[in-house]
Amino acid sequence: MAVKFLVIIVCACCTAIIYVIIRIETLQRVKLQSNYEKQLTQMRELLDAAQSDSVYKGLLVRRDTLHNDLHNAKMQIYSETSKWSEREWQLKDIYDKLIHYRSWNMFQTFVNQQFNGFLSNLNDHYPNLTEQQQLLCFLYLLNLENEDIALIMHFQASSLPNTKLRLAKKMRLSSGTLLTPTLENILCS
Repeated sequence: MAVKFLVIIVCACCTAIIYVIIRIETLQRVKLQSNYEKQLTQMRELLDAAQSDSVYKGLLVRRDTLHNDLHNAKMQIYSETSKWSEREWQLKDIYDKLIHYRSWNMFQTFVNQQFNGFLSNLNDHYPNLTEQQQLLCFLYLLNLENEDIALIMHFQASSLPNTKLRLAKKMRLSSGTLLTPTLENILCS
C-alpha cells in the first residue's frame, strides 16, 4: 500500500510539474504574442505616420509645382506680349487650362482629384462658403500673387486684403493670416 501511495504522490508531483511547465510556456507565449502585437502596432503607427507625412509632402509638392507652372507660364506671357489686354486674356486662358476655373464642375473635379478632395473637405468644414469663395480659397492655397487672384476673380487688387479678411471671418478665423495655414490643414486632412 505504501508503494501505491508513493506512486500516486510521484504521479501527482509529475502532473503538477508538467502543469507548471505548460503554464509557464503558455504565459511566455502570451507575453511574446503581446510584445509582438505591440511591436506590430508600433510599426503600423510608424508606417501610417510616414505615409501621412509622405501624402502631406506630396500634396504640398503638387501645390508648389502647380504654382510654379502658373508662374512660369505667366513669365513667358509677359516676355512675349507687350499689350496689357492681350496679356490679361492669355493669363486667364492659361489659368483656365491649368485649373479650369471657368467651369465649376471641371474645377471641382480637378481640385478634388489632384488635391486629396480639398473642395469636399473645405465644404465639410465650411458649408456656408459659396463657389466663388471656395475658388478664392483654392487660389490662396496656391499662394498666388494678389494681381493674379484679382485677375481670375475679377476684383480690384486693392480690395483683396478686405476680401481675404471677410473670407477669414466667414470661416471663423481670428485673422486673415490664419487663412493659408487653415487651408493647408484642410488640404492634408
